Amino acid sequence: MNAKDLSPEKAQLYLLGLFAEFKRQCELAGIEYYATGGTLLGAVRHKGFIPWDDDIDVIIRREDYDKLLSSFKENLPSGFSLISPETNRYYYQEYPKLCYVNNAGKTSELCVDIFVYDKTNVKRRFFRAYQNAAKITLFHIKRFKVTKALTGKGAKANNFLVQCVFRLLSGAMSFEYINKRLKRIMTADKNAKGGYVTNWGSCYSYKISTFKEEDVCRRSVEMPFEGISMSAPCGFEAYLKITYGEDYMTLPPEDKRIAHANSLCGCEDVDLDKLKEAVEKARNA
Repeated sequence: MNAKDLSPEKAQLYLLGLFAEFKRQCELAGIEYYATGGTLLGAVRHKGFIPWDDDIDVIIRREDYDKLLSSFKENLPSGFSLISPETNRYYYQEYPKLCYVNNAGKTSELCVDIFVYDKTNVKRRFFRAYQNAAKITLFHIKRFKVTKALTGKGAKANNFLVQCVFRLLSGAMSFEYINKRLKRIMTADKNAKGGYVTNWGSCYSYKISTFKEEDVCRRSVEMPFEGISMSAPCGFEAYLKITYGEDYMTLPPEDKRIAHANSLCGCEDVDLDKLKEAVEKARNA
């Protein structure tokens, strides 16, 4: 099934199955999570998905990251896969995602993106600029290296000189070295006392909208999401104003209502009856 054949409603059913499993796993591991991004906006504005949305975004604290990897590895049932830099050397993002996996080992495009909060000091602007530049550079080097390993050709860069630099550096750096450096960069302010956290996994990590006061996320509140109880940051109103502006409750123009155009690739072996049963169980929990 290609993306044009996939309605938002069908995509959202599969995503609810993923979220129900993610929530169950977090409860087993004692991990606190929050809805973030468009998922949080949908929970507040629509009590569920933004109608044209086709992914789920959540966030955890850095101190729970290793616990999540360990617990999910031990407890995740067949048919699901947690992809991360630690579990798949050809995955070039900095955050894990929970997917379906079919009998051939193909993971689904539909997923729960699991971002990570790191402490940051917003007063150290030059250091943050260095962190962001270093993170973006390493990200592109790793993406180039992954693309070359899988296709024989490196990912295209903006110009020939940059392409040559990426080719040179990707050959000199191992995946393990790149992952280690990325983690060190993102956690460099782990002892910061400025009272802020940030999401380095976001492609907008350099923007003020990714900074959040720790008080905004000091505890969770529950809100309905398609009939399932979902955790949200206690300061969700301030959170959404920082991220989307004062008028976050106003729908965008129709030409801005864009989905990610995912497909059901990787979901071929999902048992729909069991999926619906899991979603209903989550709703009644």
